[in-house]
Amino acid sequence: MNTDQVEQIEHSLRRISFTVKQKGREILNQFPITPPQFIALQYLKDKGDLTIGELSSKMYLAFSTTTDLVDRLEKNKLVERVKDQKDRRVVRVHILSEAVRSLMR
Repeated sequence: MNTDQVEQIEHSLRRISFTVKQKGREILNQFPITPPQFIALQYLKDKGDLTIGELSSKMYLAFSTTTDLVDRLEKNKLVERVKDQKDRRVVRVHILSEAVRSLMR
C-alpha cells in the first residue's frame, strides 16, 4: 500500500467517524440524557453491574465525575446502587429495565 492510499483511507475513516458521531448526537437528542450518561449505560448494559471505580476507569473519567454522573442516572431512575452479594462493602451500579428499553429503541 502506498502513501496516497493510506492517506485516502485515513481521510475516509475520519469522515465516517464524524458522520457516525453526528448521527449519534441526533439520535441522542431524543433522550433526556447526556452523551457520557449514554456511554455509561452502554457499558452497564454490555458488561453488567460495575463499581463506580470500574466504570470511571472504562470511561476515562475521574471517580468524582463518575459519581456525579451515576447520581444523575439514579435520580432519573435509570440505574440503582446495589451492594455486592459477596462483599457488602462493595457497591455496584445496576442498570434498570427502563434504561435497557430506552437503549433498545
